[in-house]
Amino acid sequence: MNLLATYLGYAAGAVPASRELGRETGYKADIAFTPLAMPGLAGAGTFAVIMSLSSQASARAGLDRVVDFAAVLTAILVVALLSFVVLRAADRLNRVLGPSGMIALTRLMGFLMVCIGVQFIIDGLTAILRDPEFWSGLSQAIGSG
Repeated sequence: MNLLATYLGYAAGAVPASRELGRETGYKADIAFTPLAMPGLAGAGTFAVIMSLSSQASARAGLDRVVDFAAVLTAILVVALLSFVVLRAADRLNRVLGPSGMIALTRLMGFLMVCIGVQFIIDGLTAILRDPEFWSGLSQAIGSG
């Protein structure tokens, strides 16, 4: 999945640099669907965090439980408000940056997606290589083979 996200992040920057180049290549700018936007705002990670925090809140009793659920709800509302403000400002940012600025920003975001994917891989490998059960299982597999 990370490789797909990496490809999509990089491919998002592969747009023609000018209208003339766009006409020559037959590229038509279509911003109707951005596959990385929705999962970034409300994807699996978001739901996992909400479920985790809610389960921790439900394990508490009394006023602490109510405060924890209120904190989760407040966090959801704050993130929704911030998302609204950022998305409302997107048109203005598009006008300020212009086509070349948007292409540069898109490529920068693609690069950041690659960096995030590489960091996920590094973190996963580090966790596996530091796990003593991995090494004991590996030595048993090699010894029995």
